[in-house]
Amino acid sequence: MSSRDILNIGDPRRDRKSHTWVYESGGQVTFDLYSVFDWLNEEIDSVRTSVDSAHYLESMARARLGDSVKIDCDGYENSIKIYGNTFSVSNNGVGVDFGIIIDFDRMFLDSFSVIENSEPRLRRGRDVFLGPVERVLLQSIKENISLLQNFSPREFEVFIGALLANSGFYNIYLSRFVKDGGYDLYAVCCEGEEEYTVVVEVKHYSSKRVGIEIVDRLNGVRDRLRADGAVIFTTSSFTAAAVKEYQTSSSRVGLVDYSRLKEKVCSSENWTCTTSDMWQLPRR
Repeated sequence: MSSRDILNIGDPRRDRKSHTWVYESGGQVTFDLYSVFDWLNEEIDSVRTSVDSAHYLESMARARLGDSVKIDCDGYENSIKIYGNTFSVSNNGVGVDFGIIIDFDRMFLDSFSVIENSEPRLRRGRDVFLGPVERVLLQSIKENISLLQNFSPREFEVFIGALLANSGFYNIYLSRFVKDGGYDLYAVCCEGEEEYTVVVEVKHYSSKRVGIEIVDRLNGVRDRLRADGAVIFTTSSFTAAAVKEYQTSSSRVGLVDYSRLKEKVCSSENWTCTTSDMWQLPRR
């Protein structure tokens, strides 16, 4: 089974074989730490421990929000403490105790990327809530929206799910990455006393514009599922034909381009859109 690195650091102050290796594999994040003080006198400390990747990522987010976090793993024989920008990994609380100073924000985003693009995450759908991971993700993008351009398509889908949750939508479902049924997210929201269902498509493009055929396809899915509205989010823009064709359907179809997304995400207030606001078309 393949694995992907989250953190891989050698320690030049000690033996060149010393390392700090954190990686994801099969839904588990593993800490593999090996510190050589003196080969001749066999002064070697090491610890290897694993934790569920979703639990690890949530713990990272809680620490980013200011909590001191302890993760028990491997049958409580080993534990990981996260405080400030420091990881401390210990074995039974005695003997091996590694303190790792890291760039916390970067490691959170690297962990998010590795975990969300792992096979277990890609092949399953799930509900989206506004939890610690989603809050930290939104804050990170609000502080530097250009990070969206470095996201994978799946990471962008997760971000949009978090954005919907932050905007008051609920019963948000993120589809599996392949064979998703024609939409990426399904959500419910209220405007006044009315409840609306919305299907969402997410397109992570660098420069390619979203054409009318993609909008037509999602509108067909909306009709098939009898949803009230359809919204497409993109990191690029829409063709003039797509905007013009759906001008008369703006109460049902929304097109959110990068310019509008940036305007809303980076505003001083949270994006608490009504459904009618969501379904507006880009300004021409």
